[in-house]
Amino acid sequence: GDKKQDVSEIKGEDAKVNWNQEWFDTYHEDGTTFGGVTVVKGDSADTITVTDKGSLTIDLPTQEATEAGNDGKVVTFKDVNLEVKDGGSFSNSSLVTVQNGSLTVEDGAFTNKEGGVVELQGGTFTLSVTKADAVKDFTNAGTIVLSDNAKMTVGSSDNTAVETEDELALNVGNVEIGQGATLTNEDKGYPLTKETDSEGGDDGAETGEAQTLVHFGTVTVDGGKFINAEGARSEGKALVIESVA
Repeated sequence: GDKKQDVSEIKGEDAKVNWNQEWFDTYHEDGTTFGGVTVVKGDSADTITVTDKGSLTIDLPTQEATEAGNDGKVVTFKDVNLEVKDGGSFSNSSLVTVQNGSLTVEDGAFTNKEGGVVELQGGTFTLSVTKADAVKDFTNAGTIVLSDNAKMTVGSSDNTAVETEDELALNVGNVEIGQGATLTNEDKGYPLTKETDSEGGDDGAETGEAQTLVHFGTVTVDGGKFINAEGARSEGKALVIESVA
């Protein structure tokens, strides 16, 4: 509709943007069709940055959008870059599409809840962490979809990016790689800063020994590419090749 807001930065713990049922009800009247939310490039900024304890939460009624014939694409970022960095947080339980823009998660909290879909149509998705807390704050329990030549890069080629005494897992979850798209894992793992013990009491990994950081769920390759860069480490539930282009 004609409801428009301009925003380029969501910053600080008092900056909480919630696109949820309550927000939806303020704009949606009974009997009208919900056409979804489109975030477009503004006059002065083409990047939205969520940082310094600011948060963006998307929790919209996806079922209604699907029944209304909108293909379930509830929130669309069109030609806009979304950056979640340095303590900012992004949470999604709906259907989000990024068209010809970028999604960057850099030491920020990212949660894609079960049933949530984040789809990149072209553009890039870059995920990197340098702090142990940031690793723990990334979870994809839904699905990340790469299509239309989108490129997603996970991790860092520098295996000293994260140092910790704890065992860590960057839960990248389920990823679908469509025609022309590429998922690249560059992360070489991380070194432990002290010895760990297994449940049996035996010595575990030695100090400095590289540990696998990146954990996938099911990676489905359907016309795209899945690349583990030289020296990169990853674990996953399954690798499914649907077709070979």
